[in-house]
Amino acid sequence: MDLANIVICLSRISRLLDQKTPDCKHQAEAKHLASELLLCLTQSRPDLVASATSGHSLSNLAWAAARLQEHLPKADETEVSLPSAIVRTVISRVLLLGFETLPGRDLPVLLWALAWLQRMEAKLLSIQELQQVTSELNTHLVLRLSEVAPQGLAMLLWSFAALESSAASFRQRDKPEPSQGRSMLVHWSSYRAVAKEASLHMSSFSARELANMAWSMATVQYSMPGWLLQELPGKAAQMVPQECANTLWALASASHLESVEVVAKSLRHAGPEAATASFANWKPQELANATWALALSSGRRRTPPTANNPTLEALRCGALARVEELDCIELAMLAAALEPEPAGELAARISTHACKLLYEGRLQPDALVQLSERLPEMPAKLEKAWVELQHEVRRSLQAVPEKGPDHLPSLGLTSMGAAGSSQLLRQLGLLAVDDGAHVEELIPEPGETLCMMHYDLLLTVEEPATASEDVQPALRHLTLAEPGLLLSSGGRPDRQELLRSVTLRFSRDRDAEFLALSALVVRAQRAAGAGNWRLRGSVSLHISQAPCLSCIGAMRQFQHAFPDVRLTVAFDGSCQEDAKR
Repeated sequence: MDLANIVICLSRISRLLDQKTPDCKHQAEAKHLASELLLCLTQSRPDLVASATSGHSLSNLAWAAARLQEHLPKADETEVSLPSAIVRTVISRVLLLGFETLPGRDLPVLLWALAWLQRMEAKLLSIQELQQVTSELNTHLVLRLSEVAPQGLAMLLWSFAALESSAASFRQRDKPEPSQGRSMLVHWSSYRAVAKEASLHMSSFSARELANMAWSMATVQYSMPGWLLQELPGKAAQMVPQECANTLWALASASHLESVEVVAKSLRHAGPEAATASFANWKPQELANATWALALSSGRRRTPPTANNPTLEALRCGALARVEELDCIELAMLAAALEPEPAGELAARISTHACKLLYEGRLQPDALVQLSERLPEMPAKLEKAWVELQHEVRRSLQAVPEKGPDHLPSLGLTSMGAAGSSQLLRQLGLLAVDDGAHVEELIPEPGETLCMMHYDLLLTVEEPATASEDVQPALRHLTLAEPGLLLSSGGRPDRQELLRSVTLRFSRDRDAEFLALSALVVRAQRAAGAGNWRLRGSVSLHISQAPCLSCIGAMRQFQHAFPDVRLTVAFDGSCQEDAKR
């Protein structure tokens, strides 16, 4: 049997096993046959793949193997499964042949298979191997997009995001390297090219494909195009629970809160009584994602989360009986919907399950931060863990001037939340004291963070010596002032070596706060020229949301580099949170 016939057999078997009303006897026979065919390709006839020249056959083989993964016996943790071994071999062969030899229609198929298995088995490819694959992709993709069908474009975007998530887990687990550049596997130019090509086929996408594209863009924080926001509401009624929950999560994550409300209209219910029937088929994660999105939308509109929102109330009731099935992140998301009954049964169940996860060592720091902000009363065990986490984070940030920021990702969290950040900034001598003056709230565009910077500084430059060593060096004084510079996240950072960011879920060198401090340092360096220099005065930052730990680390580096500069930081809501302290 040649490779083409084996691929056809495996593809048919995968479709048979995916049927929702399976024939158990035929399925058992199909699984056995699939295992035999995969063993043939990996053991008795590995030359069939190693010598293949058809990119179409190779990509379809990878697709079939990936689809079979969930149907075949799981491999030992120390071993690679048969489907993963096949996909590894296919990737190696395609790299040898060159991505330019692969038909454009097959690129999404191959990349989807890799991303699907990489999510299930992190050991499939190393970060270096992923970088090699995506480097080839970035080089050859744009010229092949006209050959890709609409479904393939959606597959590409989903694969991009899944691979980025896999790479983020590698960076979180391994010792991070100093970050001075965007560490994306897939270049933004590839995202833009795929999104532009997709806009030419907007009416051709199914509800699932639109939901997958929204999830993908929100996951990597790529700005959703207007056409996607327009198409989603019209297809929302056709979405299955997972697609609907992912869409709501994506829109809320990207701050498209009006779109959240529009999509949620397809889920309108008469009241809590409808929850059992309407959401009985929703998985706990789907309930948590949708509840969080609707609660966030209501909260940003300054209304109680369940006021005049029967859909959210129905989701709350549907989730009440499923709390014990949630992991820690899902539990924290569900806690966003505790108002307007923060002390009710839902809060009690969330607290109890959180304590259980803590005891089992499954309560992640990010989830603990969110629960500390949402629970009306922290149980003693959670309160103790929260205080210990605050101490650990403060010690880590205090050590940044001496050790650098590279140890911050090992804390396992991105931000300390609004209340935790206010307290942390105060303890580090960074929090701006509320003097009663009114500060206008910054209103960012969806998906962005804003930072307003003011400074009044004296730059003292010690000119290079030109005479004998007995002559005192000449001093030059310059005034640097900025009444109000507004920066938005996502810009290109100015090149400087004094401040460094780290990767927390993604590279933080384009956060608005880091861009602001980098711009100030570069301006001072350019004004100083070749001489030694120092700064005195004050700098204030006003941010549209609580800063992440990487940006607070950059603030600590700035404090250490310029001890005569008073740096103060405020963010929208920080005064209110500090007042609660």
